[in-house]
Amino acid sequence: MSGFRAVERSDGIWEFHFQDFKRDTTDDWVQTAMRDNRHYANTGEHLRQIYYIESSVLPTPYASSKAIMLAQKMPPNIHISTAVLVPNHAIVSVARIIVKRVPGTDYMRIFMDEDLAEAWLEQRHQEYVGQLPGQRVEP
Repeated sequence: MSGFRAVERSDGIWEFHFQDFKRDTTDDWVQTAMRDNRHYANTGEHLRQIYYIESSVLPTPYASSKAIMLAQKMPPNIHISTAVLVPNHAIVSVARIIVKRVPGTDYMRIFMDEDLAEAWLEQRHQEYVGQLPGQRVEP
């Protein structure tokens, strides 16, 4: 059984939960992410995600290469914000390497604090809403 689970919250944010980065977990995540990316690129809606990575999880070369591939294949017209909530500095280091290796990953931020991650997602959503025709963001 895969260590990946995706849940859409009532506020429209997708939670991606990782119990490990084994091959089946990584493949399930990639399949889900690619499906969601296509859907949101086609609809023009704002895709908001928060990745929850358990404290015992260690990065793998396979998962790292798939993360880079996903970032490189991001549809150019997608509106996306991804907060990666990491429990340890090993994951922070790998995530930062991935973000630095792939241009155009300004949609992703790495956090060790869930409240800061949620606040950033909300800020990004307000910026997205403010760009819609006829919309105004209240200060």
